[in-house]
Amino acid sequence: MAKIKRSLLKDIKKAAREIKNQEAQENKQKKQPKYQTQLSYGQKRQIREEAFNDHKVKVTWNIHPGDLVKIKSRYSPTGNTIYGLVTWGVKETIQRAPYLGHQKDLKYYDSQIRVMSSAGYRFFPANSMIVIS
Repeated sequence: MAKIKRSLLKDIKKAAREIKNQEAQENKQKKQPKYQTQLSYGQKRQIREEAFNDHKVKVTWNIHPGDLVKIKSRYSPTGNTIYGLVTWGVKETIQRAPYLGHQKDLKYYDSQIRVMSSAGYRFFPANSMIVIS
Protein backbone atom coordinates (compact mmCIF):
# COMPACT_ATOMS: atom_id res chain seq x y z
CA MET A 1 0.00 0.00 0.00
CA ALA A 2 1.37 3.37 -0.98
CA LYS A 3 2.17 5.88 1.73
CA ILE A 4 1.03 9.49 1.51
CA LYS A 5 3.67 12.04 2.31
CA ARG A 6 2.89 14.72 4.86
CA SER A 7 3.54 17.50 2.39
CA LEU A 8 0.98 16.03 -0.01
CA LEU A 9 -1.53 15.67 2.82
CA LYS A 10 -0.99 19.30 3.83
CA ASP A 11 -1.60 20.40 0.24
CA ILE A 12 -4.84 18.44 0.09
CA LYS A 13 -6.08 19.92 3.38
CA LYS A 14 -5.13 23.42 2.23
CA ALA A 15 -7.01 22.96 -1.07
CA ALA A 16 -10.08 21.65 0.77
CA ARG A 17 -9.99 24.62 3.15
CA GLU A 18 -9.76 27.04 0.23
CA ILE A 19 -12.72 25.43 -1.53
CA LYS A 20 -14.76 25.55 1.69
CA ASN A 21 -13.92 29.22 2.26
CA GLN A 22 -14.72 30.06 -1.35
CA GLU A 23 -18.15 28.37 -1.08
CA ALA A 24 -18.84 30.21 2.17
CA GLN A 25 -18.04 33.56 0.51
CA GLU A 26 -20.28 32.72 -2.46
CA ASN A 27 -23.13 31.87 -0.11
CA LYS A 28 -22.65 35.16 1.74
CA GLN A 29 -22.72 37.08 -1.53
CA LYS A 30 -25.91 35.36 -2.67
CA LYS A 31 -27.43 35.81 0.79
CA GLN A 32 -29.45 32.68 0.42
CA PRO A 33 -32.14 32.19 3.03
CA LYS A 34 -31.37 29.55 5.59
CA TYR A 35 -33.14 26.29 5.05
CA GLN A 36 -35.32 24.76 7.69
CA THR A 37 -33.17 22.12 9.36
CA GLN A 38 -35.94 20.17 11.09
CA LEU A 39 -39.09 18.90 9.47
CA SER A 40 -42.48 19.39 11.02
CA TYR A 41 -44.68 16.46 12.00
CA GLY A 42 -46.88 16.98 8.93
CA GLN A 43 -43.90 16.98 6.58
CA LYS A 44 -42.50 13.79 8.13
CA ARG A 45 -45.90 12.14 7.85
CA GLN A 46 -46.25 13.11 4.20
CA ILE A 47 -42.77 11.76 3.39
CA ARG A 48 -43.55 8.51 5.20
CA GLU A 49 -46.84 8.06 3.34
CA GLU A 50 -45.23 8.71 -0.04
CA ALA A 51 -42.34 6.38 0.71
CA PHE A 52 -44.51 3.46 1.83
CA ASN A 53 -47.27 3.77 -0.78
CA ASP A 54 -45.51 1.45 -3.21
CA HIS A 55 -44.29 -1.00 -0.60
CA LYS A 56 -47.46 -2.34 0.98
CA VAL A 57 -48.24 -6.04 1.04
CA LYS A 58 -51.61 -7.53 1.86
CA VAL A 59 -51.32 -10.65 4.03
CA THR A 60 -54.34 -12.94 4.13
CA TRP A 61 -54.67 -15.37 7.02
CA ASN A 62 -55.97 -18.84 6.30
CA ILE A 63 -57.84 -18.95 9.61
CA HIS A 64 -61.63 -18.56 9.65
CA PRO A 65 -64.28 -18.71 12.39
CA GLY A 66 -65.16 -22.31 13.21
CA ASP A 67 -61.70 -23.71 12.42
CA LEU A 68 -60.03 -26.06 14.87
CA VAL A 69 -56.56 -24.71 15.66
CA LYS A 70 -53.51 -25.84 17.57
CA ILE A 71 -51.84 -23.03 19.52
CA LYS A 72 -48.12 -23.40 20.01
CA SER A 73 -46.99 -23.90 23.60
CA ARG A 74 -44.80 -20.83 23.35
CA TYR A 75 -47.90 -18.63 23.05
CA SER A 76 -50.21 -20.43 25.47
CA PRO A 77 -50.75 -19.12 29.01
CA THR A 78 -50.20 -22.58 30.51
CA GLY A 79 -47.02 -23.39 28.63
CA ASN A 80 -48.63 -26.43 27.00
CA THR A 81 -50.08 -26.87 23.53
CA ILE A 82 -53.73 -25.77 23.42
CA TYR A 83 -56.46 -26.80 21.00
CA GLY A 84 -59.40 -24.53 20.41
CA LEU A 85 -62.04 -23.15 18.06
CA VAL A 86 -61.68 -19.82 16.31
CA THR A 87 -64.64 -17.58 17.18
CA TRP A 88 -63.53 -14.26 15.73
CA GLY A 89 -60.57 -13.09 13.74
CA VAL A 90 -58.84 -10.88 11.24
CA LYS A 91 -59.08 -11.92 7.59
CA GLU A 92 -56.26 -9.80 6.21
CA THR A 93 -53.54 -7.43 7.29
CA ILE A 94 -51.75 -4.75 5.28
CA GLN A 95 -48.05 -4.85 5.99
CA ARG A 96 -46.03 -1.70 5.36
CA ALA A 97 -42.47 -1.93 4.11
CA PRO A 98 -41.85 -5.67 4.50
CA TYR A 99 -38.34 -5.18 3.12
CA LEU A 100 -37.37 -3.60 6.44
CA GLY A 101 -37.49 -7.09 7.90
CA HIS A 102 -37.30 -7.17 11.67
CA GLN A 103 -38.61 -3.63 12.18
CA LYS A 104 -42.15 -4.39 11.10
CA ASP A 105 -42.76 -8.04 11.79
CA LEU A 106 -46.34 -9.27 11.35
CA LYS A 107 -46.79 -9.68 15.10
CA TYR A 108 -46.80 -5.88 15.47
CA TYR A 109 -49.91 -5.59 13.34
CA ASP A 110 -53.46 -6.13 14.45
CA SER A 111 -53.46 -9.88 13.81
CA GLN A 112 -55.15 -11.00 17.01
CA ILE A 113 -57.64 -13.86 16.64
CA ARG A 114 -60.03 -14.89 19.40
CA VAL A 115 -60.00 -18.59 20.27
CA MET A 116 -62.27 -20.53 22.59
CA SER A 117 -60.29 -23.24 24.35
CA SER A 118 -59.93 -24.94 27.71
CA ALA A 119 -57.99 -21.82 28.78
CA GLY A 120 -61.08 -19.69 28.04
CA TYR A 121 -61.66 -17.00 25.45
CA ARG A 122 -58.27 -15.57 24.60
CA PHE A 123 -56.70 -13.58 21.81
CA PHE A 124 -53.69 -15.09 20.07
CA PRO A 125 -51.56 -13.82 17.17
CA ALA A 126 -52.32 -15.48 13.84
CA ASN A 127 -48.74 -16.71 13.46
CA SER A 128 -49.06 -18.76 16.66
CA MET A 129 -51.75 -21.07 15.24
CA ILE A 130 -51.78 -24.13 13.06
CA VAL A 131 -55.09 -25.05 11.43
CA ILE A 132 -56.04 -28.68 11.96
CA SER A 133 -57.93 -30.17 9.01
